[in-house]
Amino acid sequence: MPTQSKIILYTCSIAIVVGNIIFGKSIVSDQSVLWHIKSGEWMVANRAIPHFDPFLSWGENLFWLSDQWLSDIILYFLTHSGGLLLLGIFTELILVFTFFGIPFLLSQKVTDNPLISVVVALICASNASIQWFCRPFVFGVLLFNLTYLIAWTNYGRQKAGRNIYFLPFIFCLWANLHPSFMLGLFVCGVFLLCSLDYKNILASIKAKREYFAVGILSIGATLINPYGYKLYVHALELASGSFITSLFQEWMALNFQSNTFIPFGLTMLLILVVLYLARKRTLSAPEIICFLVFLIESVLHIRYILFFVITLVVPLARLLIEIPSPIKLQRSPSQHNVLVRGALICFSVVFIYLVVHTPSRKFSYHDSYPLKAIEHVASLDTDGKLLNNVNWGGIVTYFLYPKHKAFLDDRASMIGEEMYKKFFAFYHMDANWEDLVKEFDFDIMLLEPKVPATTFLRTRSDWKISYEDKQAVVFVRH
Repeated sequence: MPTQSKIILYTCSIAIVVGNIIFGKSIVSDQSVLWHIKSGEWMVANRAIPHFDPFLSWGENLFWLSDQWLSDIILYFLTHSGGLLLLGIFTELILVFTFFGIPFLLSQKVTDNPLISVVVALICASNASIQWFCRPFVFGVLLFNLTYLIAWTNYGRQKAGRNIYFLPFIFCLWANLHPSFMLGLFVCGVFLLCSLDYKNILASIKAKREYFAVGILSIGATLINPYGYKLYVHALELASGSFITSLFQEWMALNFQSNTFIPFGLTMLLILVVLYLARKRTLSAPEIICFLVFLIESVLHIRYILFFVITLVVPLARLLIEIPSPIKLQRSPSQHNVLVRGALICFSVVFIYLVVHTPSRKFSYHDSYPLKAIEHVASLDTDGKLLNNVNWGGIVTYFLYPKHKAFLDDRASMIGEEMYKKFFAFYHMDANWEDLVKEFDFDIMLLEPKVPATTFLRTRSDWKISYEDKQAVVFVRH
């Protein structure tokens, strides 16, 4: 890579990290990461992987396939060693490398113009901003992008490159970090199958035997996990479950009316413009297939936008190259390049100064967390059963376990549809709302102030308000 491109890559990466630390949300803005950290703590303390749920008040006989167990342990060690500060810095570096660094490197393999590469990489990072926080998915997307990079660089080559031999190790690690490893297998399969000569299929397969051997080893490597082939069944059920996909926002369809998805909408508009302006539109079959498949999946389920961005890099870079432009950024050292380097370095210095002198909420708990209500529950003498809002399951587990166990959290594939229906019937005061209370006999309820269940409990003589603020209300049984 040319020296100028390296300077631009490093400088922009620093600027993104520092800028996001200053202006970004809390690294734990999604409370789900908290039960992941607690799960890692449980595994380290017990030196075992849980096969039955230890965190829900009713889940002692509930089978739990912990499909992100290694991620949980990593997140726990980071938090235990350096608190939210270390967890946040680690996450920032992973996210910037995943959504800016790898797209930049991939784009540089298409064009030697660093200006085009940085534009493409910034577009990828802006699309990924919808989930720029800490969750085990950061490991899954990182490995997906690396897998795509390896598959793309080896496409069309008769002899496999050295980097392809990393794939079995990547997939072995991936299967224990996050269940998205099947997407990586799909991408590798697309590139391999598209590289075959179907007019002379036997000779083509023989010529690609090295690739097939690595593919078989990679599939076998994914079976090196605590659950074996059951992990495949679990991942397929997770992706195809209609109730789960309707319950959580990350599985819902794209909503173009939301400001959150403005980058995605602008990216689609940009693609149409460059398609019109480009003199040539030369794309390989696997590039087109991966782009279209993940584009469709992104529209159906917004979480796939994170995987879509790497498939966007090559098509967008190729099209931008073909747009007639009088502006050229020279690779050879010149006065212009010196000015570019100086400007980027000054830009980084300004950002570093800002991060030192500007208070940040990046490494603190999110403003929406009902921390004072949680402290109040912890101070109560009773250790009776607790009913909590689903969105606070991770918070309850992180701060109150083992004295109080959460009733529900977002592990929908484990908990099942029936329990969520019972909870929401009570939460919204729908038909048969009383079934939940009769079945579990709660002593404490931690709910939001302005929901039907809270309004109803205010009128009951058998429940009293023990604590209340703008975020939460704590009810205890008389």
